[in-house]
Amino acid sequence: MKKLIVSLLVLAMALSAVSAAVDFSGSLTAGYAFQYNNRENEWRTHIMGDDGEDTNTTSLNLNIGDDNGLWNVTLEGAMVTDEAGEISGDITVDLAKSIAAAFGTTTDWSVDLSFYANDRLTGLRAYSMQKNLDRIRTADGGLKVALNLGYGDFFDLMIGGSPATVDDVEDSFAHLGAQEGDFMVSALVKPLDGLAVSATYVLKGDGEDSGVDTNATNNYGHGMIGASANVDLATLIGLDFSLGVGLSEKYQFEDNNNIFAAAVYGAFDAVGFEAQYGLKSYGNDRTEHFLYTGVDFSAVENMLLDVYFGAYNLSEFADSWYIGGDIGYTLSNVTYKLGIEYGGGTSYAYDDNYYATDKSAAGLWIVPSISVSF
Repeated sequence: MKKLIVSLLVLAMALSAVSAAVDFSGSLTAGYAFQYNNRENEWRTHIMGDDGEDTNTTSLNLNIGDDNGLWNVTLEGAMVTDEAGEISGDITVDLAKSIAAAFGTTTDWSVDLSFYANDRLTGLRAYSMQKNLDRIRTADGGLKVALNLGYGDFFDLMIGGSPATVDDVEDSFAHLGAQEGDFMVSALVKPLDGLAVSATYVLKGDGEDSGVDTNATNNYGHGMIGASANVDLATLIGLDFSLGVGLSEKYQFEDNNNIFAAAVYGAFDAVGFEAQYGLKSYGNDRTEHFLYTGVDFSAVENMLLDVYFGAYNLSEFADSWYIGGDIGYTLSNVTYKLGIEYGGGTSYAYDDNYYATDKSAAGLWIVPSISVSF
């Protein structure tokens, strides 16, 4: 793994030598979560990070790219030094822009060749649902390759995957190891200003994604397909305020798991809102009704203030409801935030294991954190 990261950094520096300028950006987030579990009547403390679920704790996200958009390198992972800490590194080169730049011209076409090291491919999304109810991604990491063909903001077509490989290197800390073969094709089209539609197919999708872990027969599933749409009504019909609708559907073959989601979002002056409903239908005849509602306020510059409420399954409301909010302030690219939440059976923002039989994430959560962006 160290050799991989060093190689990516060397490549980034080599590319920077032929570029006019190089931009560095990224973020670092760290925090603690103090939880009072009302089921066990005890206080617990967790290490929290960007995703708020005891993974990628104290995570670093680093982006390196040139001003002209010809290439880009990203590094992300936990700030730990033992072999348990994984770091992913991705590199993307825009072949179309590189060729055009060599001839002193520009182009609206893009042909991106990307390598994802210790990372997963994720399908293109017209609208991103809460809890990733719409997300389709490959089941494992390894070394993925993807080719994206696009034209301006009109469309983007991605074809990617990886062959099955064997693990024949003794030093497992210095390489990516064996991987499952996989294939993904995904497209995003914006035919009108304010309308976006996407569709994705993956051969071996993540069967544990979007909270279906207890209903999938195995981690790799048997292929997944899905689509999403975003209708920005404010742009389409010229409203004075923001208003839109998002829709998505995805289906997992063999297990016959289906997830439909619909969202309404908008903003009136300094108040924004989102309401989302999700219907999970499983091959074992189980159904779940997901609900999320959230409001954020932006009246004060650099201040973060939001509240949210919902339930993982309205049919089991007592064990799945949650309510919470965040307050924070950004000063000189540093965000100081305090999150407070109470969950009847689990947490929404900090530990979403709704299926845990011991309800270990239930109760009160008090989560101070700090984020630095550069």
